[in-house]
Amino acid sequence: MNVAELKQKLEEAGIPEFYYQFDDDQDYYNTYVIKQEFPSGKWVTLFCDRSFRNCIKRFETEEEACEYFFNWLTTVYEEGKSHRRHTQPPKQKRRWWPW
Repeated sequence: MNVAELKQKLEEAGIPEFYYQFDDDQDYYNTYVIKQEFPSGKWVTLFCDRSFRNCIKRFETEEEACEYFFNWLTTVYEEGKSHRRHTQPPKQKRRWWPW
């Protein structure tokens, strides 16, 4: 499985797009990430929480990384379905000052 096939399988599994990313160039809130590291070429799975990136596992091949990411994400999503933060995108923070 490659990244394109992974994206299709995640859509078929009903996992919302805000739940995962295929790079981590931005700061994400509670997002699962799979990407290829440069220059090593290894594949990495991450959990990004605000500006913290927790590397979960590294892989030599795209196929291994995609299989692991799919199994990991579907398991986490099914376990977290009852929690509201896993089923809806994060809300914008409100400012407390009136101006």
